[in-house]
Amino acid sequence: MFLDMLSILTPLLTFLSFFVIMLLWLLCLPFFPVFALFFIIYLYARARRRAKTSCVENLDCFLCKLHKNLFSACFFCPLRKKCAFSRRAHAYVYAQASASRKEVFMKPIKKAVIPAAGLGTRMLPISAAVPKEMLPIVDLPAVAHLVREAVDSGVTDILIITNRGKGAIEDFFDYATEYELRLGSAGRTEEIAALRRYADMANITFLRQKEARGLGHAVGRARAFAGDEPFLVIYGDDLIFSKTPVCRQLIDAYARYGRPVAAVKPMPWELVRKYCSLKVEPYPDAENAYLCTDMIEKPREGQEFSNLSILGRVLLPPSVFDILDTLPPGAGGEIQLTDAMAILARGGGMTALDFEGERYDLGSKLGFLKANVVRGVLHDEVGEEFRAFLREFAKTL
Repeated sequence: MFLDMLSILTPLLTFLSFFVIMLLWLLCLPFFPVFALFFIIYLYARARRRAKTSCVENLDCFLCKLHKNLFSACFFCPLRKKCAFSRRAHAYVYAQASASRKEVFMKPIKKAVIPAAGLGTRMLPISAAVPKEMLPIVDLPAVAHLVREAVDSGVTDILIITNRGKGAIEDFFDYATEYELRLGSAGRTEEIAALRRYADMANITFLRQKEARGLGHAVGRARAFAGDEPFLVIYGDDLIFSKTPVCRQLIDAYARYGRPVAAVKPMPWELVRKYCSLKVEPYPDAENAYLCTDMIEKPREGQEFSNLSILGRVLLPPSVFDILDTLPPGAGGEIQLTDAMAILARGGGMTALDFEGERYDLGSKLGFLKANVVRGVLHDEVGEEFRAFLREFAKTL
């Protein structure tokens, strides 16, 4: 009797169980995307709590792949990459441990970018005919000093970003055949080697910035050149004389702290508002290095974090290109490199290095004159006579 009842109830219970499961499935189906979204948010929050540093759009990171493949096209992002979430999300995503970040980021620095596309309006009228980067510091154009600093720091590949009317820069880093023939016929062959030294000191390539849209836009043009390697940016307006090349100082700081690096100096407050301001806290084991967690370009009065400003040199990871691609125009309506570095700083932090050396602003007439005097008194050929001239001339002032 019991077995007969069991044989009847078993199919009935099986059917009822299947019916209940199907009913629950149909009831829950509309809420499945909500459950999935909450699960994704849970993973996101868990990663932020547990990790130590920012991946900053490293596509080996799970969360970056998730953002690239899902969030950029989800219903929260109808404007895709133009929305604020897509632009800034990775500044706050913490998904890799410190050792993993160093493994990705710590590569030897062999590449440098020199933006030289500016018009040089502060140096008019001469800059209307001569690129300001070609103005002489004694007997060498300013850009040659920048290239030499990079080479002395271990850089082998240099990209100079130019604009229309800057062909003289390319000519300088080429063989001057007409001069070589003249010098050869006069028996002055040693001078030919001196001329070629600057053309052969590195693998120098050139790229034009077709639109004047700011420093960030110019650096963004270097994506193919930099590839997946960290690289130096040497500002074309800033000439720095130091015992140890400033680029070398940045490379050493990068090797020590494992973060992007910016060369900084304390500036008068009125000049800070013309440059940028950094939010910093000192590293416990260094006197001239700081952890930078934010920065602002051309701050208005009251917006300054400190009187530390970036002057002429930065060392950046390749992930900065993805940030620059989606960056809206900033101060002056231009794509500002400082705005991209601010995202890096708010994410994993940057190192602000108070470098050793004296900086001269070659975008100003006074800075140009000072640089010539400083290099002139040290010049092997004319330095002694120039010093004597300055002593006599100073008496007339």
